[in-house]
Amino acid sequence: MTSEHAETTATAAVSFRDAYGGWLSGLLDWDDVVEVFDRIRADGQGWWIYDTRSEVPAIPVGASEIANALDEILSFLRRHHRADYCGFVYVDDKNDPRLVKVYDPRNASSCSLGTPIPAYTISAMQPEPLPFSDDEGDVPGVAGTPGILKRILKRG
Repeated sequence: MTSEHAETTATAAVSFRDAYGGWLSGLLDWDDVVEVFDRIRADGQGWWIYDTRSEVPAIPVGASEIANALDEILSFLRRHHRADYCGFVYVDDKNDPRLVKVYDPRNASSCSLGTPIPAYTISAMQPEPLPFSDDEGDVPGVAGTPGILKRILKRG
């Protein structure tokens, strides 16, 4: 991790749960996805890559493995979404990423009654198992929190 990134991460001192439920911007352009991945790749270490279909990782990905892991995720996206736009990757800050959510193009839908769980999270902080338990109430953008359509229907 670069000293600049470590400094930013330390000053932010945000938990994975807080970052996960925070504001993220979608990356529609493949070049933007590659740019964010290149920033993470350049950092080189201290990144947690969580395949949500597996157990939460016990340690961050090693510097020698980060490039391969990011390449595999990009290949996964391109294999399952062949359009000239992306739309399945969200990041907290394009210039200084600390959390990236990568959704499975085969399962993500804006019409869902709940919030889908990303296929991968890439974070500068240790991830927690997804979906989160609902012990602390509804957290925006967190699995287990009702989707917008379900919230609208519940009001009626």
